Amino acid sequence: MVKFSQHQLSIYQVQTYHHESLYIENLPAAIRAQYSDTSGMSDFEIEVFIETSLTWELGELEMVGYVGLFHLWEKYSKDFISRVLGKKSREWPSLGRMAYPKKVVTHLEKMGISISEGVETSLIEANSVVNAYKHGEEALEKLLVEHPEYFCVSGEVDSFCIPEGCLKELFNTVKGFWVEVESQVELDFNW
Repeated sequence: MVKFSQHQLSIYQVQTYHHESLYIENLPAAIRAQYSDTSGMSDFEIEVFIETSLTWELGELEMVGYVGLFHLWEKYSKDFISRVLGKKSREWPSLGRMAYPKKVVTHLEKMGISISEGVETSLIEANSVVNAYKHGEEALEKLLVEHPEYFCVSGEVDSFCIPEGCLKELFNTVKGFWVEVESQVELDFNW
């Protein structure tokens, strides 16, 4: 069984929870508060300027939160494996070309740590979303075919978006990932 620092594993988990409260609770509430005073505005101004801006800002916040959370998971999963192997990620045994979450799961399996299929599938989907966001073009076209739910109709244009509930779902996946890892390692309580 892999032995790992309880303190370090807690950092991974706590950072995920902090990220969640920031993007699910605190920032959306702050954005909504900015648009709460509509006194003196016409219905047209409220609809065009306030509601359009609010919808756009909240959508962008969900996208940034989603991408940021995936990169946080990517960073900490890489750190976890590197610490266990005692090697930097570029020194890990080669697994060929595959999605990063699949590489993480494969390395963990070699260490005797299994990740549920649901968590793995969700992380692979998130990786596709993040790649589409970062790289556009081919990655975006691939996402459109594999996961059309990430495209919202705005007027007559399809736009890339994070559907309602998907950010929360990714938080649950990442938290579940760390719970699964924690349940399969021997925790070292010495700092």
